[in-house]
Amino acid sequence: MQRARSTCAVRKACGFTLLELMAGIAVLGILLGIGIPSFRDLLANSRLTSMSNEMVTAISIARSEARKRGIPVSICASNAARDGCVAGGSWNSGWLVFTDDVGTAGVINAGVPGDELLQIFTAPETGFAVTATTPTTLSYVRFQRNGAPDTGAVTRQIKLTRPACTGTKARQISIANTGRVSSAKIAC
Repeated sequence: MQRARSTCAVRKACGFTLLELMAGIAVLGILLGIGIPSFRDLLANSRLTSMSNEMVTAISIARSEARKRGIPVSICASNAARDGCVAGGSWNSGWLVFTDDVGTAGVINAGVPGDELLQIFTAPETGFAVTATTPTTLSYVRFQRNGAPDTGAVTRQIKLTRPACTGTKARQISIANTGRVSSAKIAC
């Protein structure tokens, strides 16, 4: 039985030539140059979607707790210490869900009996922004025991943007006067 000759023996050497190695590195460089920016964009979009879903969840929790408990429940823009609400329309320090049956609406009123903090949502990552757009000073939404927001017939909107946002990659959370929550892609 004859043994087949190795291809290395015929070529007198095994491996890559310098030219083949350089061509492979050039192709790899081109693929990485195209792929890495796309991957960063994919990650940023994924984080924004996650943050948007978290905001919708918080609003839905506030609404369902109001109906379940039979008392007003609010979601508000959190202060830096995450123990109270802040006015002004910036939600960049996070947001809080709390029962809002005592004292001033949209303010956590501690006392006996006081408002109860139900859930704390952390601040978005650096570079991401959460701001009220309608009205621009929206710092809280208070849901009545029937699940509808307590004041006005205006749709409340909160805009979420990511770093280096282009095109229609921002998100907008809308709270209708019926209490219905929706999320949509909008222009940066």
